[in-house]
Amino acid sequence: DFTPVHAMFRTPLVLAVSSNSPLKTAQQLIEFAKANPEKLNFGSAGPGTGTHLSGELFQFATGTKLTHVPYRGSTPALQDLLGGRIDVMFDYLNLLGSQIKNGKVRALAVLGQERLKAYPDIPSIVELGFPEAVSYAWSGVAVPAGTPAPIVKKLSDALDVALRDRSVTEVFENDGGAPMADVKLDSFRDLIVSEKKKWAEVIDKSGATVN
Repeated sequence: DFTPVHAMFRTPLVLAVSSNSPLKTAQQLIEFAKANPEKLNFGSAGPGTGTHLSGELFQFATGTKLTHVPYRGSTPALQDLLGGRIDVMFDYLNLLGSQIKNGKVRALAVLGQERLKAYPDIPSIVELGFPEAVSYAWSGVAVPAGTPAPIVKKLSDALDVALRDRSVTEVFENDGGAPMADVKLDSFRDLIVSEKKKWAEVIDKSGATVN
């Protein structure tokens, strides 16, 4: 139905605990969770959301077992994290960033391939040894199938220029986003196909639903 034009930005989720948590590092959390299956719980924005599935992916990658607590949105989950009623969250920096900066939330890892420019002190899940736990939200531009190829190419080229413009990218980077300047046309189509396959496997393995 659609022709992929250009990916835009990707934003990794963040593994976070309250600043009052005794868990100081991701490795401590993983070791505790392995020794105490299902004792730690994690809040999500709701069943089947990216925040839920990222938690499931993290468990598969690290060999841990957490208890999922679904909420109606990330904000009430964050409130319970701050209040000590849940132990862990997997969410985005546009929600958690201010809480990290004011010291109320401790970020243990970004679920990305590298550290973020805006948060250089938070280790990436890849450098911690768990590349299978990588989880990004990403955005992109597509047009209806059948759009003439010259128009698709012109749009792709224009987006390519924009995604290399610091006045554009720095706005997104402040929230943990990174431009996907090299993911366009066929490579963007490949990304969509691979992401669909990856998350279908997580859904199948975890039994996650949207109910």
